[in-house]
This record gives sequence, C-alpha cells and structure tokens, in this order.
Amino acid sequence: EDLLPNDTGDTSAGKWLVLLRVLRLVRIAKLVRLSKMVEGWHAKYGFPFYVVELCKFVLITSLTCHWLACVWIVVEGRVSTGKLSFKTERESWLSVLIKAKGDACNPDAAHDPQCVYIIAFYWSMMTLTTV
Repeated sequence: EDLLPNDTGDTSAGKWLVLLRVLRLVRIAKLVRLSKMVEGWHAKYGFPFYVVELCKFVLITSLTCHWLACVWIVVEGRVSTGKLSFKTERESWLSVLIKAKGDACNPDAAHDPQCVYIIAFYWSMMTLTTV
C-alpha cells in the first residue's frame, strides 16, 4: 500500500509525513495535559489566571526571540556551521556592527559564538517588543 508515492514509487516520504502527523498529535495531547495541570494548580493554590497568561506571554515572547536570534546568526554567515548555514565573505550585520560600535565580545566575536547569540537575542528582543 502506497501512502504518498513519488515518481520512483518510493513511499519513504509518505511514511515521514504520517510520522510527523502522529508526532503532532502527541504534542497536542501534551498541551491538553498542561492545561489540566494549570487548572489543577489554580484550584489548589488559587492564583489568578492573568498570572498564567502573563507567564505564557513571557514564554512565547522569549521562545520567538530565541528563534529570531538563531535565524539572525545563520543569516550572518560566518559563525554558524552545520546543514543550515552558509559562508559569505561579504559584510554582514555583525561586521557592520563591530565596525560602527566596536567589538563588545571578549574574546572577539569570531571566537565567542555565545556573545554573538546574546547580541542577536538582544536585537530580536528589542525589535519584537519595541516595534
């Protein structure tokens, strides 16, 4: 039985699609469990739901800023390595920033990827929360 055959008749792509759908269902089940757990905490401790909403806001904002920072680092093209990276010798946001403001990293940004991540996270947090 072919799930989603491609031109060669291979069903591996279809199997991956089914696996991803099953994993998505598992994730939804965890969210339902989390919701029940928060309701239980509310019943036990009596904290207001606005606290939950505020915590969700902070968590979602932080996670989004993390993703944006990671994308910003990949766009930079010099610090990142791996399957999703690319190499460029042109000026990047980091080289322009260092030229304009100086290198704030110790050691320099070329040898301190954590400092580059913090700069990218700061940029994404300020962009997301002030614009």
